[in-house]
Amino acid sequence: MSVLIETMRREGFELQVSAPQVIFKEEKGQRTEPIEHVIINVDEESAGMVIDIVAKKKGQMTNMSTLNGIATLEFEVPTRGLLGFRSQFVLMTK
Repeated sequence: MSVLIETMRREGFELQVSAPQVIFKEEKGQRTEPIEHVIINVDEESAGMVIDIVAKKKGQMTNMSTLNGIATLEFEVPTRGLLGFRSQFVLMTK
């Protein structure tokens, strides 16, 4: 992303980059937010940590299965809970 931004700046484009934000909608007088279906494949040893972190981000597990030492975890998570999740995920499963 930084390479693209720098290239555009050098070519004379003006742009502004900010942190991602979730777009909330108003439906029938209630504020709604997008929900993501997330599938995570990790070693069985890391599954507990991943479940704990996703649960803290208001995620609900819908399915869990294991095969050959790999756990497949399925969650329904609000989009705002996934912002910044990748860096945490990489650190805890390294």
